[in-house]
Amino acid sequence: MLELKSLYSGYKSAIILKDINISIKDSESILLIGRNGAGKTTLLRTILGLNKVIDGSIYFYGKNINKLKPYERVRLGLGYVPQGRKLFPYLTVKENLFTAKNAFTAKKHTIFPNFYDYFDYILSLFPSLIGLLNKTAGSLSGGEQQLVSLARALLTNPKILLLDEPFEGIQPSIVQLILKVLYEIRERFRISFVIVEHRLELIWELIDRVYVIDNGSILKEAAKTDTNIGEVLEYIYI
Repeated sequence: MLELKSLYSGYKSAIILKDINISIKDSESILLIGRNGAGKTTLLRTILGLNKVIDGSIYFYGKNINKLKPYERVRLGLGYVPQGRKLFPYLTVKENLFTAKNAFTAKKHTIFPNFYDYFDYILSLFPSLIGLLNKTAGSLSGGEQQLVSLARALLTNPKILLLDEPFEGIQPSIVQLILKVLYEIRERFRISFVIVEHRLELIWELIDRVYVIDNGSILKEAAKTDTNIGEVLEYIYI
């Protein structure tokens, strides 16, 4: 599904990511862990096209997407929930959600034939948003904004969803709702996840493989079922 080959990326002339090699199969989900500043967010941004590839390649279903713009990658099936939500604060919640419409219609959904039916389904997963549809996104709490950000990403009809610290700074009840939604869409649509998250206990059942990122490189990696997974996880606490 998604393959990163000898990937180098960064900001302007500064190289942050060095020789990244990752391969994700259909319905497989991975966890990226590492210290602050290790390059995890840069990796997600590079996959989506927000950071330029300096060298190497990104393949999505066998297609080299290095030169595609972020919106083109979203239309192919990459979804993104960024750190800090990145909503349009002066637009209503409904208007923010409807920014996903073009990406949805760019590809065929396996179950829902049109955006409006899918919109109703996604909204049913976030019942607390129904009464907030006409409020501006900037007036919401951080947890409510995170729900909008996740719902918007799901409305693009992604095949793989990139999540950057999805539980950061939000209350436990909203954390549990987000987890419930992620489990449901994984089971119903076989969506893959690439998750940056340091609270392993929250997402352990969602993932299949772990990559430890350190100083822009992959230090260790293992499948969750591998016998050396404990050794791999030790690196984040050293």
